[in-house]
Amino acid sequence: MSRKIKKLGMVLIVVCCFIICCQIPICAATVSKTILKTRYGTVGESESQTFRIVVPQDSCVKIIFEGYDYEGDVYEECGIEGTYGEYDLSVLNSENESLYQNSGSISFEDKTLSVNLDAGKYTIVISNSCEYMGFDYIFSVIAQYKDKTLNKSTSNMAVGEQLHLILSDENDQNIGPEDTNLSWTTSDSNIATISNSGIVKAIKPGSAMISAVYAGKKYSCKITVKTPYLNKNSVTLNIGGKYTLRVGNSKRNIKWCSSNNKIVSVNSKGEICGKGTGTANVYAIIGANKLQCKVQIRKPTISSKKMILGFGERDYLEVYHCSAKITWSSSNRNVVKVGTPGNLIAGKKPGKATITAKFMGKTLKCLVTVKDTTYDTVKRKYRKKLLKADTVWYVDRRDTNNNYGDTISHPFQV
Repeated sequence: MSRKIKKLGMVLIVVCCFIICCQIPICAATVSKTILKTRYGTVGESESQTFRIVVPQDSCVKIIFEGYDYEGDVYEECGIEGTYGEYDLSVLNSENESLYQNSGSISFEDKTLSVNLDAGKYTIVISNSCEYMGFDYIFSVIAQYKDKTLNKSTSNMAVGEQLHLILSDENDQNIGPEDTNLSWTTSDSNIATISNSGIVKAIKPGSAMISAVYAGKKYSCKITVKTPYLNKNSVTLNIGGKYTLRVGNSKRNIKWCSSNNKIVSVNSKGEICGKGTGTANVYAIIGANKLQCKVQIRKPTISSKKMILGFGERDYLEVYHCSAKITWSSSNRNVVKVGTPGNLIAGKKPGKATITAKFMGKTLKCLVTVKDTTYDTVKRKYRKKLLKADTVWYVDRRDTNNNYGDTISHPFQV
């Protein structure tokens, strides 16, 4: 059981060694890491351990090396806690030539050895020169190398938008289209295209992978083209009312049009204007995309179609659901004068006049009748009519400032 626990502990140490290796500080911003080998074992007296690694490309190879007490009780008989010994470490190339050597005392502290190696196959040899004692060890070998990189790995784009992708070499120098080893590809040219100089253009919504291929190796950027949309799907306006529609997620030229220009018009900037009562659709056309906004124009109405005023009495008219400029006029200014906005002033003589409101080629009218509604006149006019006993006549003094006498409210139409 104790042996299994020790093996489990050894595995945990290997995992920890992975973590330590991945946290080695790197100066360059674009550095790749490849774990080439992890191993633990025992080198006996005057023995050696040999294993092989393959370096994928020119790299700085880091060897994290430390002692490990695999059989903890072996050295305790000699009064020594843990492992002990002297090691020799060599790196040989495929021709069995020694490229790197290091020796020292094995210990429980991490010892990081570094050697620059070209891409290829190598052999690492760990030897124990001691004739009377072996040692346990654990190590990891990591290849670190600067790699070519794209300036973007992912990007969200709007339809019609452009993006410049740049591939940089190991020395952070841009690789231009003049380099014949460089080529560009797209996984879907219907969504995003790429030029020889690395210019990406978003065509329609979707995702595509743009890749720079250099000497057979790909460096990719995921392009997501977002769906264009209108800021409003429906709008309600008055006659003459205006509103500007905007398209999101699109940098392309937009063509605007209306299904009925007599109801709603739209200009090249997406500004809509109510022209006539009804409902029409406004469209934003972006390439193959056609966005729609339903526009309803309210029907304008005048506040009153008939009015009765007394001599000198004031009142006003208004037009509902109209945002356009209104021009007011009276068919007989001697009977009723009209000002802006729709203020009425009755004259001193009875009569009728038509008040007209004009806006955007449309007209609304109100017939105004002016009568003498002073107390004495009304009393004489209705003196022969038989009134019920409970009929009440009273004076309404609202218009006394006009100096035309008190008006009265009564049950007869004046």
